[in-house]
Amino acid sequence: MRPVETLVLGCLVLTAAAAPDSGQSLYRANAPKFHQNFSAGNFEANGSLVTEDIDVDSNNVKFVGRENFVKRIERYSIPFPGMQLKDRVIVVDGNIAAVNYYLQGEHKGPYGKYVRDRQSD
Repeated sequence: MRPVETLVLGCLVLTAAAAPDSGQSLYRANAPKFHQNFSAGNFEANGSLVTEDIDVDSNNVKFVGRENFVKRIERYSIPFPGMQLKDRVIVVDGNIAAVNYYLQGEHKGPYGKYVRDRQSD
């Protein structure tokens, strides 16, 4: 039986509220935490990395708010349990961090309209 793997390249841009004593080093330190938390299945911890009023457009699905953001990323835990996100490049400019990354994991459950193809087992 050969596992079905998914590999997706993407870019995540995080904007954080600027704190008076913060600098680019804070954003550079926090940017990798997002994918470390995701890979560990600790989605709630990513809520504290974004502002309460985060405004997201993810694949034409638009939403606002930290709670909605966490719910959106938690949805990957069922179809892709154990999915890993790995950073390739992190660029920081002021309070904006852009992360080029890849996702890798085995598709084990339903994902939107896509159901795992059991014939590949």
